[in-house]
Amino acid sequence: LLIGNIGDPKTKDPLCKRLSIEEDIEVKRNIKLALAKLGDTDFQKEIGSYLGNPDERLRYRAIEDLKYINDKRLTKLLLPSLDDTGRANLVSDKSETTPRFARICDAAVTLVAYLCNNPFSFEVSNMKIYSAEEIEQAKEFLSSLKD
Repeated sequence: LLIGNIGDPKTKDPLCKRLSIEEDIEVKRNIKLALAKLGDTDFQKEIGSYLGNPDERLRYRAIEDLKYINDKRLTKLLLPSLDDTGRANLVSDKSETTPRFARICDAAVTLVAYLCNNPFSFEVSNMKIYSAEEIEQAKEFLSSLKD
């Protein structure tokens, strides 16, 4: 992941070689993420495909992975996630007796704001549960993006 953050395209070949022999599933995943961050469109598509996974934890992880990749061109992949009400991250504080979770759609809105320099008329936060109107504004924005 650090190699991906450095952003040196010369690291692609060594990463690909390591990926071909790596046996550890988590290390392979991280290599794919680094390659996606370095612009590998096949791995970007693979990571984006997890947004449609039946497991909400994997869908939320895909959103976190897209944040790591940090490529504005992938923003449109988030459009279907704006209808996803699966649980994402815990947003209640310690004083609340019942835990509250932001939804995957909330994480998607926050990621769109992050990738696109907050194009919304409302405040965004990792801890926020967005209203239907705010999510609709995010849908309109994503729908307006060119492919």
